[in-house]
Amino acid sequence: MDECKPLVDGKSVILGKNRVFQFDEVFDPAVEQSTLYSDFVAPLVESCFNGYNATVLAYGQTGSGKTYTMGSGNSVGRCKLKRLEPRFESAWLQCLKAAHETKT
Repeated sequence: MDECKPLVDGKSVILGKNRVFQFDEVFDPAVEQSTLYSDFVAPLVESCFNGYNATVLAYGQTGSGKTYTMGSGNSVGRCKLKRLEPRFESAWLQCLKAAHETKT
């Protein structure tokens, strides 16, 4: 079995002999949704609004919480934790509203 070996910069891993994968951050399972959003997703909203493309990708083992974190899974009733997708939608709508108010 191949072993992952971290590179010196702490933002890359080598899998096997020569497959290098880079990443921005790895979060502890206990991190709050608000921290994840404010640190990494919120800046992308403004960038998108200014014409840049952005992608938020959740990658991990089956059952590790990707769908839950992104907020695109089915849920029963109202969820008390606001996940990433609804936070993004709210911020995007606020940007649109502010832009509209500036023009009028």
